[in-house]
Amino acid sequence: MKGEKKESVLPVDARDVANYILDVADQNAVPITNLALQKILYFCQGNFLTHFDKHLFHNPIEAWKFGPVIRSVYESFRTFGSEPISARVLHSDALDQRVYAERFEPDPATRDFLDTIILSFAKMSASSLVHLTHAHGGPWRSAVQEHQQRANVGLRIDDEVIRARFQQPATTKPPTGYGGH
Repeated sequence: MKGEKKESVLPVDARDVANYILDVADQNAVPITNLALQKILYFCQGNFLTHFDKHLFHNPIEAWKFGPVIRSVYESFRTFGSEPISARVLHSDALDQRVYAERFEPDPATRDFLDTIILSFAKMSASSLVHLTHAHGGPWRSAVQEHQQRANVGLRIDDEVIRARFQQPATTKPPTGYGGH
């Protein structure tokens, strides 16, 4: 029907999920930096992989100095440095020459699931989020250690390592208000 929102088909581009995270944070007056956004995306993807057994977004996650990073999202918001992000990723359509912000429209169950994760982790400081992602035995540390042993181009964090970590209790779940997801 005309005017009706169409739910997004998963997986989507991580930049569109980033826009969604920023919108949820803005609606709750929680400022988000690029560093924090990267970690929240990682926690969303890991919990989503475990809970729904599918990817939320298709972009690879890389192990950078301060934790997991989705390169395309980082590049989109790097001009903000350590300041809160106040814009959204814009896409351009070469055919009709328009520029627009893609809207990620999750179904109600996915929205509730993600909003709980987003709001739980968004309340944490960026340094606390970095600390969580650097946990002993975690996917970030595994990728860094693998790189020290052999080449790991782009220091990609394997999805199955993320899934295995998020199946373990405690450290990768939202700290409060998780609601049993």
